[in-house]
Amino acid sequence: MAWPRKDTTGQILLSKGVITEETLNRALEEHRSSGKRLGDVLVDMGAVSRSQVLAALSEQLSVDIWNPGLQPPTSDALRLLPEAFARSRKVLPVSVRGQNLFVAMEDPTNLAVLEEIRVRTGLLPIPLLSSAEAIEQALDRYYTLGKIESEVRARVSPVQSVGPSPTVKEAASPAANMVNHLLNEAVRFDASDIHIEPLEDRTRLRYRIDGVLWEIMSVPAEAHAALVTRLKVMAGVDVAESRLPQDGRFTFQSEGVRYNVRLSTMPVEYGEKVVLRILGKVGAGNDLYSLGFSQDFMEKLVRMLRRPSGLILVAGPSGSGKSTTLAACLNFLNDGHKNIVTVEDPVEHIIPGVNQVQVNAKAGLTFPVVLRHVLRQDPDCIMIGEIRDSETVNIAIRAALTGHLVLATLHSNDSIEALVRLKEMGCDPYLITATLAGVVSQRLLRRLCPHCKERYELDDRTSQEIGHLLAAIGAEDIGGTCKGEEGSSIQSVERKKQSRSELGKFCRELPGNGNSTLAICGHGLWKAVGCDRCSGRGYLGRKVVGEILVPGDELRGEFVKGAHLAELRRIATKDGFRPLVSEACNVLLAGETSVEDLIRVFYPESQQT
Repeated sequence: MAWPRKDTTGQILLSKGVITEETLNRALEEHRSSGKRLGDVLVDMGAVSRSQVLAALSEQLSVDIWNPGLQPPTSDALRLLPEAFARSRKVLPVSVRGQNLFVAMEDPTNLAVLEEIRVRTGLLPIPLLSSAEAIEQALDRYYTLGKIESEVRARVSPVQSVGPSPTVKEAASPAANMVNHLLNEAVRFDASDIHIEPLEDRTRLRYRIDGVLWEIMSVPAEAHAALVTRLKVMAGVDVAESRLPQDGRFTFQSEGVRYNVRLSTMPVEYGEKVVLRILGKVGAGNDLYSLGFSQDFMEKLVRMLRRPSGLILVAGPSGSGKSTTLAACLNFLNDGHKNIVTVEDPVEHIIPGVNQVQVNAKAGLTFPVVLRHVLRQDPDCIMIGEIRDSETVNIAIRAALTGHLVLATLHSNDSIEALVRLKEMGCDPYLITATLAGVVSQRLLRRLCPHCKERYELDDRTSQEIGHLLAAIGAEDIGGTCKGEEGSSIQSVERKKQSRSELGKFCRELPGNGNSTLAICGHGLWKAVGCDRCSGRGYLGRKVVGEILVPGDELRGEFVKGAHLAELRRIATKDGFRPLVSEACNVLLAGETSVEDLIRVFYPESQQT
């Protein structure tokens, strides 16, 4: 196999402006004296990132880069090479396609290793470029899973199932190992959910990381029942019931820390699907000031929470962090001198010192029923997990009118729409304005991995996408100033809403002309790349962005009169209201997220066209 060598790694990095000629010469001197690879020398010097070196090598050798987040190794591929062989050669079998075996390698030019793989497997090895660190991490992770899978496969083999059925304890042993490994890995990846999904020929295991589902691995379809049984036993639900959905919860320990987990089962075509929600550390409260909201936002929120009475709403779609924000608010209020009661379905965050009630509709314990009795329990603060109907909202309003502080979540796109939503539920507009202390609306954006993100110049297509985004969500003004990565000031100035094409053009205008909706300032944006630190995803953690509406007298009056949404937005903006998209764009300009994630969160329709 002949490798098409183009420019050297150093020349490629130099031509792209990643390094200077002086840096390259210094690195070459170190390379000659130490014998270390040029890429390693440049990384050690801090001149480039590992992902930039891999990109240059990929271009030089015409070899694709292995992305562990997008291409997790398959069970079939792992079984082809023994772990000892893979470790000694620093390779990882990734997938089999026809007669080809795709293999991640640190050195894809090592023809001797490629020939060994061909002889061992009888397949043609196709190398994928990777770093030694990524391969080492994957070997530890996936060969461990492979051993557990083999144990599960052997235990549930049809040949061994002849005779008396094993007890739950006996059958669960290999499944327990896999469950423990899945939970520990989920904590390591900071996953919020684990999906265990029965398919026709296998069971798919996925983690939701930073709001996006990633397939981790698959196990034989025969192992599915053992996994589900083990989880049902842990959650204390009926092991024999597979025809109806069930909910349960349990705790587990990882590296000395205990975590709360909520289990939900659902019968689907090929068995029971199980979703595990990792709710957080046992006894760990969410600190309000550590959520990541802006200083101005926090000042307004704290003023609302210090009110003796009134209704505070937290609005947003599912998965936007509403429950976490509410839990942090309750921790802030939980000073030992208040009677705080929550009504939830289900109880998510267990908060010591707070009276938390689990709704049980089957037993007749609905939100309205619980709330009526809660009002007789001398509460100072009431938290309602979700306002779903007119009866619940009217009880909440009545509680706020009678001197209680009421916090609740509501499914709504933004804080101003939340007002209209309450009205649509049959609540008197006058009562809404009389009790409403404020509305919080929020979203979660994925943070770009700081170790591998790359800057790029804004092209026409991306500019147009941003314009479409702003027009679609009704953004009129993006105000305020934020700081770029290198301390450069990025000024956003006001302009009335333009057509989509005009907004696209304004996205590239320099500041100082006094009329751009969004000024990139010539610095460009940042994009996701993928490296060892973020497991190839390009993102690491999430950033909350929020808007907070404290209705003024004019807005309250116009709302009672029946003003439409656009008029309410105009009045709110005049009173200093900063819309959600304004905060999101500031996060984008500061280099903390990508335009792709902004569009994913605010304008998902564009991804389907």
